[in-house]
Amino acid sequence: MAKLTALSLTKFKPTTVRQEIPDDALTGLYFVVQPTGRKSWAVRYRHAGKPKKMTLGNSFFGKDDTDAAGKELTQRRLEAANILDRVRLGEDPGAEKQAEKKQPADGNLFQNAVATFLDLHAQGRATKRQVKRDRKPAPATIAETKRYIESFADTWKDKPLASITKAMVQDELDEMAEDSPVAANRAHTYLQMFFQWAVNRDRVAASPVYWEGVPEGSRERVLSLDEVRWFWQACTEHGQPFGSMFKLLLLTGQRRTEVAAMTDKEIADDLWTIPSSRTKNRREHVVPLSEAARAVLGDVQRIKSKAGYIFTTTGETYASGWSRATAAIAKRMVELARKEKGDNEFEIERWTLHDLRRSFSTHANDDLKIEPHIVEAVLNHISGARGGVAGTYNRSTYLPQKRSALDAWGRYIEELVTDKKKATNVLPMKAVSK
Repeated sequence: MAKLTALSLTKFKPTTVRQEIPDDALTGLYFVVQPTGRKSWAVRYRHAGKPKKMTLGNSFFGKDDTDAAGKELTQRRLEAANILDRVRLGEDPGAEKQAEKKQPADGNLFQNAVATFLDLHAQGRATKRQVKRDRKPAPATIAETKRYIESFADTWKDKPLASITKAMVQDELDEMAEDSPVAANRAHTYLQMFFQWAVNRDRVAASPVYWEGVPEGSRERVLSLDEVRWFWQACTEHGQPFGSMFKLLLLTGQRRTEVAAMTDKEIADDLWTIPSSRTKNRREHVVPLSEAARAVLGDVQRIKSKAGYIFTTTGETYASGWSRATAAIAKRMVELARKEKGDNEFEIERWTLHDLRRSFSTHANDDLKIEPHIVEAVLNHISGARGGVAGTYNRSTYLPQKRSALDAWGRYIEELVTDKKKATNVLPMKAVSK
């Protein structure tokens, strides 16, 4: 096995048999040369104990064009690394790609299957229990079922049922739980009902709805400064895309999907503008990017695509699989903490990605003494004096204060995780809080 190089790629010649040349620099990546002369790339991996293969696409560099070959090699290594990261998270990227390629009957698209299910549900014919009771559900039950199941339509409407994975379901429910545990538990119940109907109708082989649920009491979880240190180190070790994505969640205080679906088009200089279509309150939100946040973004290796997603493993959609990544990082945090404390029984209380947002808010208020209304502006909360008529404030009203707040927060995190004090000439928060 040898490390592939730009020069070596241009030297491989077709033979009478198909050649798969492994890349020593990235185990699992192969350069494929067909007897016809066609060249392509593939990734091999194991899932559930079985060997799997995923084709990345054809090779297009010309003869002796080492510059193009080098760029292609870099791109393919990045794509392969992202695929292998997904494999480590328990996904089967090749199978998911094949499922998406298949052209299902229109009735097996999520939005169409949901429409059929809801129609039968309203008639009292969607489940065995309904049929046995032989009566239609109450109007309120019909409306509630429709509301919860259709809440997934924005994300999945054009997806074949077979392409919706456990990880995708868990990510959606986890995100919902961060804002409303009660709503997430209800949505889980109705989604489970829908997919069981789909299984019974042979529209999908198995239900992807596996979720443990969440306690319905309000959460007040805030990461301690020690936990922030362990979190940061675990994210660094975890790598892209989730390690970088999670760091940015902490540094900006924004919501999970807002960060996950970030695109390069939304960033201009040191400002990130989240369009109204992507914010919870449907208001455009401008987030100043601190030096620390820009450094994280600068380290993210991009996959070129029309979509322009920054945190992606495919280029076509933003990265999913948050639940597994969160679990892996949380596990590593415990390992780091136990080593530091010399206590093999030490545990860290369960945390969610939304707790990073709460941690920003709490530490910004308590440690940095940033005024609450500035923290609210950073978080894009519209409440109290900033709601109603006052809520129509100019989007740039608090921009200088938000910039100072996030710059201070970025320095605070950098000093915490590097144990180095950074010089600054920025005014204290009280001076820019009015």
